[in-house]
Amino acid sequence: MTISWMPVVYIDIFGSALTVCIALLCAHASWQWSKQKTDDIFRQYIFLLTMAIVCFAISRSFGHLIKQILLLNDMPEIWKQISPFSGAINTATFIIIFAFGIYFHRVQRVHTEIEEYRKNLESLVLKKTEQMEETNTALHNEIAERVQAEKKLKQSHITLENVLDSSNPLCITSIDFEIVKANKAYREIWPKTSTKEGQGIKCFESRPGALCHTDDCPLQQVINGKEKVTVESVKQNTQKGTNTFIISARPFRDAGGNLIGVVESFQNISARIKAENAKAELIDELQEALDKVNLLGGMLPICASCKKIRDDKGYWNQIETYIRDHSEAEFSHGICPDCAQKLYPEFYNKVDKIISDRKK
Repeated sequence: MTISWMPVVYIDIFGSALTVCIALLCAHASWQWSKQKTDDIFRQYIFLLTMAIVCFAISRSFGHLIKQILLLNDMPEIWKQISPFSGAINTATFIIIFAFGIYFHRVQRVHTEIEEYRKNLESLVLKKTEQMEETNTALHNEIAERVQAEKKLKQSHITLENVLDSSNPLCITSIDFEIVKANKAYREIWPKTSTKEGQGIKCFESRPGALCHTDDCPLQQVINGKEKVTVESVKQNTQKGTNTFIISARPFRDAGGNLIGVVESFQNISARIKAENAKAELIDELQEALDKVNLLGGMLPICASCKKIRDDKGYWNQIETYIRDHSEAEFSHGICPDCAQKLYPEFYNKVDKIISDRKK
């Protein structure tokens, strides 16, 4: 009894075709799975291993299909020539699969180490990020505080400028006698405070005075060690001529306490001196007038009989002598009508008759 070989051939062809389809589906599924996490090395390894097995399955299946097709078409010689190459391809594919299997554990270990390193790196990055956030918060707070401090400093500077410009003339002079800064009140009196190049001019050039280039100069006294100097000096005022000022000087120091200059304020007392002089003159005039008025003031003890006046020493003086000594009055002697009639009746009667006749 002879059994036909054709069913086996058909089964082999169908099985080979089914193997190719299953291999392609496995390749597609593996590719989709690996794309879900492209950074997962283990998934990439499984994808490559799957592709190697798929290649082996396709190679084996194509080999069977080509063999059966050639044998069915009575071309066994061609198959004999192709079969060694088909076998070599299958062997190479198998070696690749074997190599993947050998290095699977090594790849897995490397992948585990990489994952651990990645986790540690993520933890380190998270920790550093938190530290950076804390640093950024602190820096932001510091910047905000600095901005606020700058605003307060600017406001304080503006306030100081307003205070300085609304007070007496003020100026800061360096120990080299150069004007460093002057307020508005100062510049109104002495406009020249700097050169054309913007450098400060010498103080004795801006406000020349009697104390300049002497040991009594306020700046020189501060340099010599005094903490406070108050002097009165005549200064040349370019706007109003010569004026008298009370100058108050104090040391101007840097943050380290080193003397770098002097702060001077100027109070113009010319009007006050003029008023005081006028007041003194008026007082002198009033005192002189009062002395004249009070020459004969008070109670005068006078004799009821002879009319002599007793002075402060207890002596009795003629009335004309006392008045002459206590006033600016001068006397000229004469005789009144009553006394003339009493002392010289004959002469008085003749004179009186002559006067009466003339009146008629």
